[in-house]
Amino acid sequence: MYGAVMGNQNISPVVLVVEDAIFVRNFVMIALSTMGISKIREATNGVEALEILNKEKIDIVLSDWHMPEMEGIDLLKTMRADENFKDI
Repeated sequence: MYGAVMGNQNISPVVLVVEDAIFVRNFVMIALSTMGISKIREATNGVEALEILNKEKIDIVLSDWHMPEMEGIDLLKTMRADENFKDI
């Protein structure tokens, strides 16, 4: 199990899965769940991912490289240029 246990609380990272192919996105989310990660968010492209990143505290981003609207490399560059995402 990935989450750390503190007292009676299970601390699990919030993971954002960014993938345009639904079957791949679902596979990754199931794999994460199997590892004990319960806080999983999903986006179909970089634009959606940025919307989620601006609204929620995300600990880990797992992103596809080739997606419509905004590719994974552009998402990464945008995140690296934004001080709010420096710890992700």
